[in-house]
Amino acid sequence: MKISIGQTLKYQKSMDMARELVGDHLNYTHLVSRASPSSKPLLEKGITKVSPISQVEDPVIPAILIRSSPTKKGKGANPWYDVFDSWNGRIEYFGDNKSPGDTQSPGNKILLDQAELHMSKDPEVRQAAAPMVFFEGQKKGEVTFHGFGVIEKVELVTQFSVDEGFFSNYKFTFAVFSLADQEEAFDWGWIDERRCSAALGESHSLAPKSWRTWLKEGNQSLATLRRRVLGRATIARNQQLPSTGSSEEAVLDSVYDYYTNISGKHNFELLSLQIVNSILKQSGASLGSGWVTKASSDRGVDFVTSFRIGSGFATIPVGVVGQAKCELPSSGTGGINLSRTVSRLHRGWVGAYVTTSYFTEASQREVLEDQYPLLLVGGKEVARVTTLLATECGFSQVIDYLRDLDLRKSDWEKNMPIHQIDIYRDL
Repeated sequence: MKISIGQTLKYQKSMDMARELVGDHLNYTHLVSRASPSSKPLLEKGITKVSPISQVEDPVIPAILIRSSPTKKGKGANPWYDVFDSWNGRIEYFGDNKSPGDTQSPGNKILLDQAELHMSKDPEVRQAAAPMVFFEGQKKGEVTFHGFGVIEKVELVTQFSVDEGFFSNYKFTFAVFSLADQEEAFDWGWIDERRCSAALGESHSLAPKSWRTWLKEGNQSLATLRRRVLGRATIARNQQLPSTGSSEEAVLDSVYDYYTNISGKHNFELLSLQIVNSILKQSGASLGSGWVTKASSDRGVDFVTSFRIGSGFATIPVGVVGQAKCELPSSGTGGINLSRTVSRLHRGWVGAYVTTSYFTEASQREVLEDQYPLLLVGGKEVARVTTLLATECGFSQVIDYLRDLDLRKSDWEKNMPIHQIDIYRDL
């Protein structure tokens, strides 16, 4: 049975396994129980090992299921903020430690053991590796499939929980493999094969081509195996804004109200700079700190930052010109505003546009068709990253973080017109 990336499945652990469909959606328990009705791998935990069915000595793990629950993020049970970007073949996932002194929590231990296999340069060692299969629970009773892949990177990081304070945890970066040669469909029969024949080195007829290539070549082949969606379609308004009643909607409303009625919309520029820096940092870029421009000399540029490509002598800076617009979330941002930002770009620069609203379909198409080097940050991402920044800085309330930014804004201001900036000297 095949499932597609982006497909939503009905999920309820007590669901009748015999029912293939529940309404218009595939029944998750039916999908995963066909190989063994008495042993169905559920998604009650964020990190779940799929058990083998075959009775062999030292069997390999057939698969590891990764589930993120964005509706619970930022709360005591889930203080971290996972990033699922299957469009670009990358997932950032925080382990299951929730308190100080427990980095070797059960899920973390599973993934750390797998990381040794996944990141090994020895093909024989990789033969024992388990594929990672990704799901996201956007809505109660439903999970969305985000593909499969391998562990690319492991970092020990510091996190913050309102209940526990600061504590150490692991962040796992996964590479999501392309399924282009399989028409974006993942055959769950492969997982069933691995469960029924879990001996080391056992061949499986339904294994995706990308998996077989990775077993031979390892993580050095990720550049060609990673999923990339070319000519990405425009994103609907409801995907750019938080869902109604969510914690992210409350954060976005707080941000808009604070800069509209309390602080002043010009102060949204510093938050926008921090948001863009955070997004660049999450992508692994080496950052400059940047600055916000003074109102009297901005010439249509609200903030400036930079990142570097390469390392050591073999490195070049890339300047980032930013626009920040604290707009009513229900009002869309049009193409004219984006064109103005692009018009400020010089050689060696890219643009960033941050809004508390959303980008209209026409404006997105203009960016795609004209291939503007422009980072678009809409309301949902503003809410997500603002909450992350507040948490990283030790604030339990977003409003306290925004006030702190205002107090420090003068430290971030610089009076330097963009045409005077030397990207090698000033960035």
